[in-house]
Amino acid sequence: MYRGKCELTVAICEHASWSLLALLCLNLLILFVCSQIQVLESTYYSLAEALAMHCRIADTILFPELAKRKPGVAEAYSVDHYKQGQRLTQLHDLISTLNEAKTTELFLQVYRFTALDTEHVEKEEEHLLPHFLVNFADHELVNLMKKVETAQANAKLIQG
Repeated sequence: MYRGKCELTVAICEHASWSLLALLCLNLLILFVCSQIQVLESTYYSLAEALAMHCRIADTILFPELAKRKPGVAEAYSVDHYKQGQRLTQLHDLISTLNEAKTTELFLQVYRFTALDTEHVEKEEEHLLPHFLVNFADHELVNLMKKVETAQANAKLIQG
């Protein structure tokens, strides 16, 4: 159960862990280049799944609610989500055809993705989160987090 602004802050900041997953992906690349491609693919799919859930929830639940009170604030974040999706697709394409000659390119793409994601997380924390904290009462934030929780549970059931 979410208790208000502090809990929302924690929930939003949790998505910063995707950058850590990207770094994990990079470490796996260094350790297992081509010899353990299945491990690299598994890490990629975990990252892509977590990011897709974040984007879906933000774009369909959180951003529309914020737009009702502060129009024009959240649109740029949907663009960021689109760019992250493009970068992930590029990573997937490279991973699925990976060989030793492409490891440098994979390293660079993981680095670019990590930089893009880190910038996105920082913007959300510094710019977007304050709009939620100012424009929503604690009980409204709790209700939003319940919607998020329900959406996450439903997604896990579907993936199940």
